[in-house]
Amino acid sequence: MISLLNMLENGKTEEERIAAAVALYQLGNSIGIYRLRGVAIYDDNERVSKICKNLYYSYHKLHGTEYFINF
Repeated sequence: MISLLNMLENGKTEEERIAAAVALYQLGNSIGIYRLRGVAIYDDNERVSKICKNLYYSYHKLHGTEYFINF
């Protein structure tokens, strides 16, 4: 889990960071999901940010939970 969080933040390529985001989404851990939110809001890379946003929304829609964010 920690290595995936690190890869999401510091991955060398977009693809590496996106793969880490998808893996965190699939694990469904609340820390990983919260980190997807942070990347969606604050990351400079538009593609990674957009994918994290979509994963974050999808997680909450599938689990019927509320998300407290407007992008």
